[in-house]
Amino acid sequence: MKSKLKVMIRPGLIRSRRVWLMYFKYDEKLIAKIKLNFSAKWCVELKCWWIDYRETYIEQLKTWEAITILQSQHLYENKKVILNYKEHFSQARFKKEKRDGLVIEDAAEKDLALWHKKLIASQYANNTIESYLSAMRIFFNWLSNKNHKELRKNDIEKYMQYLTIERKISRSYQNRHINAIKLFYSNIISIHLDIKTIMRPRREYKLPHYLTREEVTNILAVLGNLKHKAMISLIYACGLKVGEVTRIKLTDIDPAQRLLIIRQSKGNKDRIVPLPESILYLLDEYAKAYNPICFLFEGQLQGENYSARTLQLVFKGAVKKSGIRNQEASVHWLRHSFAIHLLEKGTNLRDLKMLLEHKNLKTTEGYLHISSTQYD
Repeated sequence: MKSKLKVMIRPGLIRSRRVWLMYFKYDEKLIAKIKLNFSAKWCVELKCWWIDYRETYIEQLKTWEAITILQSQHLYENKKVILNYKEHFSQARFKKEKRDGLVIEDAAEKDLALWHKKLIASQYANNTIESYLSAMRIFFNWLSNKNHKELRKNDIEKYMQYLTIERKISRSYQNRHINAIKLFYSNIISIHLDIKTIMRPRREYKLPHYLTREEVTNILAVLGNLKHKAMISLIYACGLKVGEVTRIKLTDIDPAQRLLIIRQSKGNKDRIVPLPESILYLLDEYAKAYNPICFLFEGQLQGENYSARTLQLVFKGAVKKSGIRNQEASVHWLRHSFAIHLLEKGTNLRDLKMLLEHKNLKTTEGYLHISSTQYD
């Protein structure tokens, strides 16, 4: 008699979304079944499948004869850990454990929920909302038992010292926390808090990282998957950001005029970039093979866009496989490479500024410091 497949299930969070994480040995039939019944998706970072956090889903899984459900907060390590579902995963328990292991008072959590709705109503970008909520949860966890409504300037100063001295965070991370605190207290809590008096970290100026044309060619050469090659080629050819390429819809491409519309990028702005003919041919080949229906690059389910995080991991793998010198290269380096290579071909700075959607020309001028054109 064939033994049942053991499936370990535990609660988790993916992009601030409460989910069930599913761990089990590879089984093609089970994967097909959970995708069909629960719209299950694969999480690259956690190496597991996940479904929405619903009690009915677990109860339905328990009725499947081919599997044995094991429920635990901890990863399954060949131990039969079966916990009481109703008692262990009650709503009250979840309120105290909170996201990412942070303990936050219920009053603060309610104010965060209210703020979350206001950010959505103000049409902030999803990534910005998640970033701000995460920053405030870390801050409230640090406040411990102190009432978050009785915050003073001295508390923020001590928190900044904690972040910089103990956690040794970056300047951008520190600014993100200051911005989140400022926005939260100005929108939600009616107390006088002059956030302008809080010292921000001094700005730093770093030269942009980039790849040579040969290095880009080597990376593209090791990409055997047509979808991955099309995505990374498009990023380099048009100077796109990771989030921009994953949000492109079929209707954003104008093949007749060889143009690509980037909609609602940073600052909620649209921009138009030219599409090289070689990229159009590659995209045409890709579209015929994958037949996307909404987004140009779709994920595991049709109609949903590709994961930016997955693309980053794909690029990291290609960098390692290519054997180039800059093994620390990230996808964003392609955008810098695009700018530098255009400058070396003689592109005007102001034209490049428009292509990259920079607010300030000084940002674009930063590429001149490492472009070979300065020596011509």
